[in-house]
Amino acid sequence: MGSSPTGPSTDEPSRTTATETPFWEFFAIIDNMKANAEIILVREDGSLILQVRDNKPGITNPGLISTFGGHIEAGEEPIDAAVREINEETNLGLKKEQLQFYRKCRKTKEVHGEDWDVYYFVATPVSEKNLKVFEGEGYTIIRNAQELQDAKATILLKQVLTDYFDGFRSFMLLPDITDNEMQKMLESHYVEIINGKKPSDLRQPIALAVTGLVASGKSTVTTPLADIAGAVRISSDYIREMLFRAGYNFKEVRPFMARLMERLVSDKYNLFLDFNISTNIDVLDKLKGLNYRVYVIRANPPEEFIKEKILSGNMKHELTFFTKDAHVYESMLSWKDEHVANLPGLKEKYSVWHEVDTSRVDLKEVMKHMQDKFKHDFGSAPGK
Repeated sequence: MGSSPTGPSTDEPSRTTATETPFWEFFAIIDNMKANAEIILVREDGSLILQVRDNKPGITNPGLISTFGGHIEAGEEPIDAAVREINEETNLGLKKEQLQFYRKCRKTKEVHGEDWDVYYFVATPVSEKNLKVFEGEGYTIIRNAQELQDAKATILLKQVLTDYFDGFRSFMLLPDITDNEMQKMLESHYVEIINGKKPSDLRQPIALAVTGLVASGKSTVTTPLADIAGAVRISSDYIREMLFRAGYNFKEVRPFMARLMERLVSDKYNLFLDFNISTNIDVLDKLKGLNYRVYVIRANPPEEFIKEKILSGNMKHELTFFTKDAHVYESMLSWKDEHVANLPGLKEKYSVWHEVDTSRVDLKEVMKHMQDKFKHDFGSAPGK
């Protein structure tokens, strides 16, 4: 089927966007009875190959455009379900390594007619040449936001793909970085971040770790402490930005950070871990095993403060891989549940050295107190 059914949709989307939940739940136990794995097929030009559902009574969304995919079976991981479904419904023969996790959304009875989790994966580049579809009426191609708006598509699909055509997580469609380019970038970045720094003269080098939601002010309150310790900053966002500007996706962010940290630890630098440590507790475990002294700082302003900060249009961030402030806010929401779920485990292993509400009007005074306290601890550390 080569064209999209158009005209007024019988399934108009609500203004309320689908609730997104974190991809870390991807590794958690899921309710297989109420979850689907769906696949977005992306052509080389960025347009999308989508399924046209059978127009039969008794099925969900008859005759509407949707993604290929289906129910996650008992004991099945979302990625495995996605591979199984796409190969049951088409002749593409895709493998697990050809799919990238995109996002997880929650359908609600009020908006979508049912309470259901949907795990979305992206496969790219995919061609419709010789494509055969075994389920549904066939396939169609959606090339842009206007075609999406005109199409008779499911509510959730319109919500998810409106974000897609708006540039949400467009970095996922970039190519992988080569080993050679990654090594060159690693060498260059290492020289950049140790500039002006000296290896630690402490018996126990220091690791300053931060935790808090996106845009909670983690870096703001911790950077002055890192300056006192002469700590080298490892920022996951900065590394993502480097990869994005160089034209690569983010698959290698964690391996990049691991290799960077291994070298810094080998050279015995104090570290400023400028990324949310609640979702990376294993990093602290490794550093503790290597005789590092860990300080955990938690930024904990009200969520409404974070929302206003992000959506005000005045947020000063240099993350060009987010095309809109609304996408930064979506990112915050996507990490929220995982962050909250992991906090008890973090606190159980590593007591929070200082927790601060970054919305406070007297934040400067609070930060001054933190710095004085840290100077005292740092100055009296063994080896000074």
